[in-house]
Amino acid sequence: MAAVQSAPYGFDLGGTLQNISVLGAQLQSGETNSRDDLIEAARSLVTAIESPREAIVRMALSEPARNTALRVAIDTGVFDHLVEGEGSPRHSSELAALSRADPVLLSRMLKHLAAMQLIGETSEGLYYPNHLTRALTKPENNGGITWCVEAIGPTLLQLPAYLASIGYQNPDNDVDGPWQFAHNTDLLHWPWTVEHPRLHKAFNAYMSAHQTGRSYWADQSFYPVKERLIQDADPKGVLLVDIGGGKGHDLQRFIDHFPDSKGQLVLQDMPEVIAEAGHLDPRIRPVGHNFFEVQPVKGARAYFMHSVLHDWTDDRARQILKALTPAMRINYSRLLLSEHVVPEVNASWKVTGTDLAMMGNFCGMERSRVQWQSLLSSAGLEITGIWTKDADSESLIEAMVTGGSE
Repeated sequence: MAAVQSAPYGFDLGGTLQNISVLGAQLQSGETNSRDDLIEAARSLVTAIESPREAIVRMALSEPARNTALRVAIDTGVFDHLVEGEGSPRHSSELAALSRADPVLLSRMLKHLAAMQLIGETSEGLYYPNHLTRALTKPENNGGITWCVEAIGPTLLQLPAYLASIGYQNPDNDVDGPWQFAHNTDLLHWPWTVEHPRLHKAFNAYMSAHQTGRSYWADQSFYPVKERLIQDADPKGVLLVDIGGGKGHDLQRFIDHFPDSKGQLVLQDMPEVIAEAGHLDPRIRPVGHNFFEVQPVKGARAYFMHSVLHDWTDDRARQILKALTPAMRINYSRLLLSEHVVPEVNASWKVTGTDLAMMGNFCGMERSRVQWQSLLSSAGLEITGIWTKDADSESLIEAMVTGGSE
């Protein structure tokens, strides 16, 4: 039996194990709020008892190799073939034949996927699908892997070299930044993506389910929509403008939540995006609009942006906001931002990871409350409230033009 790695000084192994037991029992009894705490407790346990050598091998070799095996399995259809077997184990040689891959090559990939718990292994050469295998057959999930490994991956890998080249300053040049450095291109992130149709398709699939399992800002238990938007809104005016709203998913969810609300709903995005929006609810009016240009819809009750500003540097984000604020009516219009608000301490790894991805992709960032206050006030806006439901979901930031009062 291998020796047990001693826990580091100050780590309460017994207390952590007891906490995991309690949280596990709560989750099994249906208390879903304990899930995040259980995950963090389990991660803390692994971090404490894993040796430095094991941690380094995992981070430097096993996890990057997992991404390689993932991409090969997606490209060759291995996950689909495992699921098609209806849960029965399949031999690596059978999977190799179905995937048209070399048996030795595929066997090596399958062994690592099993070691990383992405598939199950019953005996020598026999593999079966688990819940992650099944999830990875869905386009939104395997598209996310493809996009993140092939598009974001190079920017993160090359980010240290780029930062060294600019003297370790915070990147703010989005036309000659980490993205261009890593991909050897003069193009910004979005034009580059459009020129790579396979990755563009993967990205769109990934984004189609980006909000799955996350809290929705218009839930009554999240942001008080009725009290702060619908109440006192002009029923003949514009209720909500979704700026950079893509194909209208957020507005449709708003209609589903508030089918009896009065007022117009406006969907804005670049004309080429609006052209692909397809069938929209009759209440939604699509308008081609570049959000760097003056906002054409005046005096709406609310202007909404979902994960728009984290794509941009402070200077660019300020330009977007200053193009909007003249359209806002004092003491009436509200700006609603669905964005992460990074805590000053104990930020979620999901948010901090996204922050570094935004740095690499756009020279953008996930902002703290202080950073949001600074940015918004520089554009003549004052935060009137921040609502946060959980650590994983975006917060809802509400702001109004400076000079107004509630």
